[in-house]
Amino acid sequence: MQIPVVLAINDAYLQQAKVLIYSLYDNAKEETRYDVYILHYKLSLETQEALEIFYKKENFRGRLTFLGMSEAQWQSIPFVGKWGKETNYRLFLPNLLPHLDKIIYLDADVLVLADLTEYYALDLKETAFGSVIEDILAFRRYYVFTQLAKLDKQHMSYQADWEYINAGILFLNLKKLRAIDLEEKALRLLSLLPKSGFWLEHFRPPHIDPLIMPDQDILFYLAFAYTDGITYVPFAYNYLLFVLAKSQIENEASAEYEAYLAFLNRRVPKDVALPSSPVMIHFAAMHPWKVLHMKGRYADRYHVYAKKIGWNSTKYSYFYFLAKVRNYIKHRLLLPDFKEQMRRVFKRV
Repeated sequence: MQIPVVLAINDAYLQQAKVLIYSLYDNAKEETRYDVYILHYKLSLETQEALEIFYKKENFRGRLTFLGMSEAQWQSIPFVGKWGKETNYRLFLPNLLPHLDKIIYLDADVLVLADLTEYYALDLKETAFGSVIEDILAFRRYYVFTQLAKLDKQHMSYQADWEYINAGILFLNLKKLRAIDLEEKALRLLSLLPKSGFWLEHFRPPHIDPLIMPDQDILFYLAFAYTDGITYVPFAYNYLLFVLAKSQIENEASAEYEAYLAFLNRRVPKDVALPSSPVMIHFAAMHPWKVLHMKGRYADRYHVYAKKIGWNSTKYSYFYFLAKVRNYIKHRLLLPDFKEQMRRVFKRV
């Protein structure tokens, strides 16, 4: 089977892209062929050549294509908060790939541990894309949707069963997204978002993350506003490590862990098989090439693949203990106290 896959990178993510691609092919069935697209804006010729040489050296089964953003497309993306423009490149994919009806989008911090044929065979019907649930508090889902509907001048009410998603791994229904003109709608909404980069600028309930996730929030909204919604897929297809990182006890052999996975998979169609182990590991916010997370969950699997492509991803591992101490001081000792002091000061003003 021929399966198209796309990842968006810049020059700083060459090694991560090579690890992802190597893991993709290393776990492919004999009959699987991947057509890999590199979505970029002005990727250097050195990086492109390095990837081409890597492809030829490993003799991968499939094509490598560089998909460049035009200057006009890049200029049309507004900056929102702390986010770079790269996170919004995927919004152009329906028009950049008019010959494709669907494609798998992967962030560069992903490791593939199994063949993706079953994932690619999922029936998206008339939904915008396939995604796992990112289980955030209901109020944020409600607020994001209602604010975007207001900016979009649509009179729609949020429905409680509209679960939020993680856009780091998506099975995109390009045909449907072209039909609703994703690019035009997404860029218009991006230009209307608060430039501060935050929702809830004047009141923030406890435990609510006010940070705007530009493309992710917009994709969530547009899926329900203009298509039949989202096809929710098994958590194994986007095994989000940061979701599990806060676990007090990490016993994956326990009945409680199985119950938690069942909860995360609650919206997966009944006819979709649940993989018995993670198919794609997503290292979002827990990058194993960074000192603080070099010994994190599944980091050892990542380092194995990094070694295969000639990258020493544990080069600074001897700073691990110092990084842990620094992180503890910053987040447990300094920041909470500093925030509380500032809150008290401004409350008196």
